[in-house]
Amino acid sequence: MIPSLLLSAVLCAVCGLARNFPQLLLFRVLLGVAEGPAWPILNAMVKDSSSDATRGRNVGIVVSAAALVGLAAAPLLATQVASRLGWRWAFFAASVPALVAGLLVLMYFL
Repeated sequence: MIPSLLLSAVLCAVCGLARNFPQLLLFRVLLGVAEGPAWPILNAMVKDSSSDATRGRNVGIVVSAAALVGLAAAPLLATQVASRLGWRWAFFAASVPALVAGLLVLMYFL
């Protein structure tokens, strides 16, 4: 989980350094590959830390929180950053939550 989160943060920031569309597309594909392992591991972590009675609720909270941030808050924040500082800075700003999440997981689960 930690390598996936940290690599995702780095690749998201690298997207802001793209010089053309093919580079941006390549970086985004690599970002998707890096993020892929995080969901199954996250679900396993929730399962292991939940009782049978609360497992479904806990998985629902995690998935709903991700959807809330990813589908609702992120576009609003990204467009505001991009409109004020440029599109590249939106990628740099978007990399911060993944970096923070990776560091928090590193601190509390190892």
